[in-house]
Amino acid sequence: MRFQDWASMRYHLLHAYEAPISPSARSAHEVTEWHSCWLLRQGAVVLTTEGKSLTVRAGEWAFVAMPSRHQAFSEDAEILSVRFDLTWPGGQPVLPIRENLSVAAADFPELEKAAKALVRQVRRSFIEASPRSFLPGQNCRLDQYLAVQNLMPQWLTAFLETQAALGNSPPRLQIQDDRIREAVADLDRFPLHQPFPWKHLLKRAGLQRSQFDARFTQMLGLPPKRYWEQRRRREAIELLTNSQTPIKEIAFELGFHHASHFSLWFKRVQGMSASEYRATRLS
Repeated sequence: MRFQDWASMRYHLLHAYEAPISPSARSAHEVTEWHSCWLLRQGAVVLTTEGKSLTVRAGEWAFVAMPSRHQAFSEDAEILSVRFDLTWPGGQPVLPIRENLSVAAADFPELEKAAKALVRQVRRSFIEASPRSFLPGQNCRLDQYLAVQNLMPQWLTAFLETQAALGNSPPRLQIQDDRIREAVADLDRFPLHQPFPWKHLLKRAGLQRSQFDARFTQMLGLPPKRYWEQRRRREAIELLTNSQTPIKEIAFELGFHHASHFSLWFKRVQGMSASEYRATRLS
């Protein structure tokens, strides 16, 4: 692929910590669109996806299947965990992992080295936060953000080298029209509390609305407004699952003027209200 294609990748850290498994997470069915990598320090975990199980023991890395798995940790389990986003514009994973995988940590020392560097930096930059805090929901200064983000290339290099050894390599970028790829990247960055940026998108792409809508739908399989709504849904799920942010504040961050409107929208797209969903995830 072109240098420009690789430059369109989006990556950021969601959490990095080293700790025992919390009781609520020992046995659970998880659904996520992000990468989760665990180095088992102690104990073991059984990961099951589509009826196929994998046991990972102390001294091994687990690379968790996307988008869903069942996890069953031993009571004494302790892990070093790195969870991160690595996607193309449009949300397609740069490196999809469809089944649970494991490797011996001793065979890939650079992976542990990079992970420990992330853990140390997160502890320094977010000293008052819980070790398992969902970083996108934390307040921080620009220098703190950059200190964490600047360590990500080292981690991603080690991660991708490990996956290459397992026979996994990134599939080709599917969005071949540069104008649409740039529009998707803009939509991924544009604040969700603001109105849908039609004027900005059309001016930058140099297309009429009907042309833009048709090309966007052809490349991504759904129209721009629906893509925007899917991004809003993913963000809502992450905030409800991984933060203690009040629902009223989440509603405002996502462009709703009233928490009740947000909950009605969330029930329509997710099948239950925001408060019901958060209670289910915490149970």
